[in-house]
Amino acid sequence: MPYIALEGPDGAGKTTQMKALADSFAQAEQEYILVREPGATDVGKQLREILLTGHADKLDGVTEALLFSADRRHTIRTLVRPALAEGKFVLSDRTYLTTLVFQGYGRGLSLDILETLTNFAIEDTRPDLMLVLDVPVEVGLGRKDPLFAEGLAESRMESVGTDFHTKNRAGYLEQVAKHPDTHQLINAAQTPQQVHAAILSTINQRFGTNLQPAI
Repeated sequence: MPYIALEGPDGAGKTTQMKALADSFAQAEQEYILVREPGATDVGKQLREILLTGHADKLDGVTEALLFSADRRHTIRTLVRPALAEGKFVLSDRTYLTTLVFQGYGRGLSLDILETLTNFAIEDTRPDLMLVLDVPVEVGLGRKDPLFAEGLAESRMESVGTDFHTKNRAGYLEQVAKHPDTHQLINAAQTPQQVHAAILSTINQRFGTNLQPAI
């Protein structure tokens, strides 16, 4: 079964869209699991608190990349691969693309090194479809994401400055252009309903599903 991921910069609306997508799968009685990076497992929840809370300078880019990759490997081994083997769709909130963009383009680490680290961590288990929600930086930063997992103020990546987010958006656009077969850009500056419809249309066309809007 397909492995589908939602990606994009902060403020693109991934939380809203992932919930709506999961609701559409549930309405269609299509078996799926929902994961997020980081934080899909008990180990991941601890890593999520370390990575996404506190001061922006608490961790350097290398440490971030290693911790994100550790969480990613654990999630893929314990959740993603078993679900795919059972014939379930996997819906993932973020993937290795976040590390390439945030730590590569945003933090300035070597993309070659990050790709090597990614290959080591996840091997050949990669999303069949990467839906990248795109929104102008000023719009994204002006939005308030409704998700504060377990009461955590997950603000580290939001507090690093506009230049970081500008580089991130450029990174997403470049990666989509490099991987047109698996990466699809979605205009996230539209209404939530329009974005949801675009996501469903892409998935239905790609995988022959008949998902209906949930919002």
